[in-house]
Amino acid sequence: MGIKSTHEKSSVLIFGGLGFIGSRLATSLSNMHTVYVIDNCLLTTNSSEMQSELVSRRAELISKGVMVHDVDIFDDLDLKKMLSGDTLDTVYHMAGVSSVKSAYENDGYENIVGITQKVLGLLSQLTLKRIVYFSSSMVYGDFRSSRVSENHTKLPVDSYGTYKYASEALISGWCRQRNVVSIILRPTAVYGPNDVHQRVVSRFINQARENGAMTVFGDGESELDFTFVEDVVSVAKAAVGYQHSDEFNISFGQGRSLNELIKLIKIFYPQAETSFNFTPGYRTAKRGTLCSDKAMRQLGYEPKFSLEHGLLETFRIEGDENSENRLGVTEPSFSIPLSRPDLISSDFDNVSIALQSGWLTTGDQNRLFEKKCIEYLKPINPSHALTVNSCASALILALKASGISGEVIVPAFTFSATANAIELAGATPKFVDIEPHTLGIDPQKLGAAISEKTQAILVVHLAGVCCDIEAILTVARKRNLLVIEDCAQALGAEYNGIKAGSFGDIACFSFFPTKMITTGEGGMLVTSNEIVYERAKSLANHGYGSSTLDRENETKPWEREQLRAGYNFRMSNINAALGVAQMSRIESIVSSRRSKALYLIDLLKDIDEINVFEYQDRTSVYQAFNLTVSEHIERDYFVLALRDHRIMASVHYPDVLSNSNVFKKYSCSSGAYPVANNIAKNIVTLPMFGAITNLQLVYMAEKIEQVIDSIKLQDLKKVI
Repeated sequence: MGIKSTHEKSSVLIFGGLGFIGSRLATSLSNMHTVYVIDNCLLTTNSSEMQSELVSRRAELISKGVMVHDVDIFDDLDLKKMLSGDTLDTVYHMAGVSSVKSAYENDGYENIVGITQKVLGLLSQLTLKRIVYFSSSMVYGDFRSSRVSENHTKLPVDSYGTYKYASEALISGWCRQRNVVSIILRPTAVYGPNDVHQRVVSRFINQARENGAMTVFGDGESELDFTFVEDVVSVAKAAVGYQHSDEFNISFGQGRSLNELIKLIKIFYPQAETSFNFTPGYRTAKRGTLCSDKAMRQLGYEPKFSLEHGLLETFRIEGDENSENRLGVTEPSFSIPLSRPDLISSDFDNVSIALQSGWLTTGDQNRLFEKKCIEYLKPINPSHALTVNSCASALILALKASGISGEVIVPAFTFSATANAIELAGATPKFVDIEPHTLGIDPQKLGAAISEKTQAILVVHLAGVCCDIEAILTVARKRNLLVIEDCAQALGAEYNGIKAGSFGDIACFSFFPTKMITTGEGGMLVTSNEIVYERAKSLANHGYGSSTLDRENETKPWEREQLRAGYNFRMSNINAALGVAQMSRIESIVSSRRSKALYLIDLLKDIDEINVFEYQDRTSVYQAFNLTVSEHIERDYFVLALRDHRIMASVHYPDVLSNSNVFKKYSCSSGAYPVANNIAKNIVTLPMFGAITNLQLVYMAEKIEQVIDSIKLQDLKKVI
């Protein structure tokens, strides 16, 4: 009866493995691992319906080769015999109360904290690598923002959340003492077929089936982040290979009200009624959406079931005769934002350290952030980096510190900040058309634009891809022109193995929330020219030659020399602390976004009437995912149609800079930039960020094809 490890497969033990989640997890793991289940629910269950379901689960597990032990966890003798001296890879602790309701009706402390203490005592005699504990989103208490991450304060408002949080602490401390990996999983509002403990979704479904009357406690406006059971199983399974102690939120990532849930169930049971039961003084936590980005980043979690899809799957598995006739609910209701910062909860730890240090202006985190950026870029020549409050400020400093006051060549198609910097620095922008591959300056048109007044070329690596920088550099070197790289959108992009920002004389980066990494607001200037660096550093700091940090240990720190009139372009230590955390994950951030973008390209590339940007000769990081529509597709109609489907597409950019009221005085003529004008007329920006799910990408591709087909059909009708 003892648990023995094997050479061929690692051994996994699941306490509570006959439960709603545990039985599915055991089945899923059985192909790759030797799985043991310990559960006493068959010994304690009186309900005939529950007994039947549990017996069925037990039989299924045994058929998969899972060793099932019907043992009471408090039966010391049997369990100690079973576990004595064995070696395990992973232990899943899922034992205890199976629902919030049972925690209140029974001895919640004994059934959560007591069982956890018992499990840890039993495991003390084993050798194991990791414990995976199933906690709850209720440890957060009231959700204090629309998306709660692992970093949010734990303030449970009821006994269930309190006991779960206490168990988390017990497990983490026990594992730390024994050098065992502890992984905390916090799923929220789990539902799915054959939920014998009647969580809210199953309770409503059964009420609708049996008596046609669903009872809601409260007004039904409270939100839950409903998570289908198979999504929870997928991330729990991934935890087997994880090597670090950590905590992860598990959810679909979309808060839905109970009233929305009822509306969906009524699609299957249209005759069902709803009643609202208000209980005076009943305190329940205000819930919302869990942020599962960390699990997606580090465990490869990929939520697949929206509430609509999950309900359909539930009805299908449970054999509901109406399920096949209700396919209209399969379209998920989620909205896909254009962008979302690539933040995970651990990023905030460094910010907390900076805040607690008391040093909030430019400080040690700025220096560390600058160092990390230089190490990542690996420039050919030794370089200096300067953190500032925006890329726009960095561009102004680059021009001012270089003494540029004449003409600066700039692409006609870019964000206004690029040209703004030239004018604000006291120089003159000179626009040049772009090439259609990377949307950067066309090297073939560069020579004709250069005049005796030209002093610099300000290239832009747009939307995460390097422009034809080497061809531009060839022209620039022949004419002895300064080259400044606007890398606001291109951190991590490469051309011939060299990263954007490592080609020219000066490079400027942005850390705005839509960029590859973020500091909230922020930018950086990088250059190998020490004179330019020192001037820029002074200009960014009111013109002084030293910072408060530089003078901190001086005998008279108040003594300082002002070298020139300057600006306040500094980045705070707080912003830089976030940048340090983000830079420590830059490879993962780049990889995630690239993989998502390439997957979307594969979904879209065969759709008529659109053109996606693919690159074989360089590495794009797809900071923005652009495509162009065919000439006969009205671009704005296309974008608005996608937004009607809750795909928050946009346009970057709707016009060339030389056509704007601010810059048209510098334009050669309205027809001087044919490629730029054509791109501005037809370009579309689709949602793209590292945590976007494959489910969302597939949905987006389907809707794009539908919109294109509807436009073509309308055009055909006009012809007829």
